[in-house]
Amino acid sequence: MKHSKFKLILGLLTLTNFAFGQNTDTLKVYVLTPNKIEISDNFLQEYNNLKKEVIEKRNIIKEQKTKEKETNIEEYNKQPDYTKLMFDNELNFYDSLTVDNYISLVVREYIAYRLYKPFKIKPRLVFVVSTKLNSNLDEYLKFTKSDKNTFIINFPTMKLYKENNEFKVKTKVELYSSLANEVLFSNETVGLKKTEMTDYPMCYNDNWDCAFVNSVYPNLYKMLFIIAEKNTYGK
Repeated sequence: MKHSKFKLILGLLTLTNFAFGQNTDTLKVYVLTPNKIEISDNFLQEYNNLKKEVIEKRNIIKEQKTKEKETNIEEYNKQPDYTKLMFDNELNFYDSLTVDNYISLVVREYIAYRLYKPFKIKPRLVFVVSTKLNSNLDEYLKFTKSDKNTFIINFPTMKLYKENNEFKVKTKVELYSSLANEVLFSNETVGLKKTEMTDYPMCYNDNWDCAFVNSVYPNLYKMLFIIAEKNTYGK
């Protein structure tokens, strides 16, 4: 596999200022780290190379984003509290970024952006975390601490493998609601290393990260509609 420099499309969102305050009904979404990852024998060497590549680059990317924040500190300080919290959460997550949880970072950004465009939901908090959970209602509820308006996006299983000499990623994704205390969506999709049309740029040039993106992207908009429909803030 040819290793190309991966690019994360991250940055401050330009949003209208909105006081966050301490409203407990604020929509919260937590994107977890994949729980169980299986690496096929025929992909193990390339997986180890990718793992090394991500670890080597994560500090560089965090430094770039930190400088971007410092350079635009006046604009950053004008942002609503929830926007700053999400940006800093993403920035800090780089310290634990690996190829195993790369998809979590990408999904967090997509969900946070799309909940504003087109759904216009604000304030909202969409965080990426290193937490790993089984597909278990008790664990989900314990994690949310019974907050009424909280969702979890979890990846219970992920498999990285080669088939017919083609890199593939099979990812199961779940959407849990603390209000309903149930999994509202669950599906498994296989992604290929191919740049496909999306409603938001998530990968480029048929790089390895496209296989990860394509293994979850078909399910993301479905989950967004569910979150928007079940969102209790302001209702």
